[in-house]
Amino acid sequence: MAANPVVFPDDLDSICMQSLASIPEIQYLYVKEELNSASVLVVVQDKSFGIERAIYDMQPEIIDARPGIKFNLRVISLRGRKLSDVMTPRGQLLLKRDTIANESRAS
Repeated sequence: MAANPVVFPDDLDSICMQSLASIPEIQYLYVKEELNSASVLVVVQDKSFGIERAIYDMQPEIIDARPGIKFNLRVISLRGRKLSDVMTPRGQLLLKRDTIANESRAS
């Protein structure tokens, strides 16, 4: 009896969610894909080496799913500020988590 083949998502949104959503420190995840490039923006409350390492360790998995395009992954730290005070997000919002540490909500 043949085993069912493993099916991998082919759209960038699904790939990013599959790779990054398991990292609980991520509060916001934005993806913007254009013709020959893709940008992934990850927003965390506080950056640490461990959190950044966990995020950047997922980068090859995402890049491998989209060979031949320019890829940019950025990690932004809120450090207690509202998202709107730090930056203007670009792209599709894929993930938003509310946390006790950041009771002010981004508008």
